[in-house]
Amino acid sequence: MSMPKEHEQAVQELDTTLKKKGIRVPYCDNKDTYQRDVMLKKFLVARHFDSNKALDMILDINQHREKESMDNLPLFPCPSDLLRGYCQKKLQSTPGSRRRESGEIDKLYAAMRTGFSGTFHKWDKNNRPIWIERTGMFNFVSISEALGYILPDGEDKVKSLMKVKAYINEVAVQLIAHRRTQTKDPSISKSLVIMDCAGLSAWQISRDALEMLKHFIQYDQRFFPEGVARIYVVNVGLIVHTAFKLIKPFLEKRVQDKIHILKSSELKQLLEEVDDENLPSFLGGTCTCECGCVPPPSQEFYEAPRLGSLEKILLPAGKCVKKVFQLGKDGFINWEFNIHETHSITYSAVVNDSHEYLPKEKVYTAEGARAGSYTAESACTLTLVFDNSSSWVKSKSLSLRVEGK
Repeated sequence: MSMPKEHEQAVQELDTTLKKKGIRVPYCDNKDTYQRDVMLKKFLVARHFDSNKALDMILDINQHREKESMDNLPLFPCPSDLLRGYCQKKLQSTPGSRRRESGEIDKLYAAMRTGFSGTFHKWDKNNRPIWIERTGMFNFVSISEALGYILPDGEDKVKSLMKVKAYINEVAVQLIAHRRTQTKDPSISKSLVIMDCAGLSAWQISRDALEMLKHFIQYDQRFFPEGVARIYVVNVGLIVHTAFKLIKPFLEKRVQDKIHILKSSELKQLLEEVDDENLPSFLGGTCTCECGCVPPPSQEFYEAPRLGSLEKILLPAGKCVKKVFQLGKDGFINWEFNIHETHSITYSAVVNDSHEYLPKEKVYTAEGARAGSYTAESACTLTLVFDNSSSWVKSKSLSLRVEGK
């Protein structure tokens, strides 16, 4: 790692101080001298080679990670939409990795996915993981509505989204470590970011959306300094320049310098960073992943079903909510639901994600309560599907009661 002599000296002085105080360097194997030096340089760069400020940053990060038990956070398998080009089994077998079970993150991520599209998609020519975000599809209204349903009254929505943000950042750290191992290149310590702003409109840049973005930026700059090599903001229109003026005050100068804004006619510049087979076709590459390189916001919002109680279900505009029930042999469920106000939705029931037990049909408020039942001949899943995808403006709601065993 080539750097000016005074910078090399600063790295060595900081390293000596940390060793004397018994302070570990975050985000690296502390037994690997090269990795330590790479990480120490990142902290020093983030603090303009002020050793005292770099030390304070390291202490702050270590305190945060210990308080939140970040080093013990199970990461894999992660939600399927989050990765393209990586083997979940290999990631799960990484030393120190713990198997992740479904839980709070999945519920929050599902809510976030109703208005968010982002994926770690393969790697660039320097073997750095690529994070691609379809910013032009962002819809904070959908996210807020979904969170409003799953969160207790009064709970901070942005604070809840920060849990997903923290989880995604930890996945990024592990992908960087994975690429180091796969390529045997210890210098890999950052990722590449591409933000596709195609379709971005003024209505998407609300005060709440900017508040969320502000918290995300501050979190990255405080706890993941120098984690990104470059940020490409592509397919820009006039609104992007307006948005950038609004978020620029939150960005440190070193981060601003990494941002490259490209028009749709300039996408070929991405091929200087990324091989065409690793770049999605909608960005000028040749990759067309089977399940979509970067899936658009989800049309489906999964909720954990609750037996016996009356449950209110929000159907965001243009979305579909699925209630999935696990049934054993001879298990049964009975259900009944009412649509609120004067609306209609499409409703169906599916067994094992393939057999359509109840075909899709339009259901109207005026028809009153709709009921159904199912008895399983063998262990299976039954999914109740409430579909509002035909309405791109109006969110709807219904009350559902399910009983069974």
